[in-house]
Amino acid sequence: MDLDAMMTFNEQVTFSIRPIDLSPFSQPGGLLLPDFDGGEIFLYDGPGIPTSFLVHGGYTWDTALDIMGTFGVPSENIDALESVSVPEPGSLLLAACGALGLMAWRRRRRR
Repeated sequence: MDLDAMMTFNEQVTFSIRPIDLSPFSQPGGLLLPDFDGGEIFLYDGPGIPTSFLVHGGYTWDTALDIMGTFGVPSENIDALESVSVPEPGSLLLAACGALGLMAWRRRRRR
């Protein structure tokens, strides 16, 4: 199994693997191994916690998700993961209050 993309945050690891066909190793009437198309994103939260598929943006990022049809990309394979930090509303409100306070202080100082 080849690791295709990985991101970490504290003890949490988010990762994707390259496409892999495990069906030749499945046993008739026994163990059925899944195929992975590379569009899965796994979430590992630490020892003793089962690895699961990422649920984000209204999607469960498992093999059933049609990456090509949903996002209009040429392949099911996810080659990279990226995170964007978005400030929470409380932080924006605090920054806005600070800016308003600074503007009021400057006006008073000019008088």
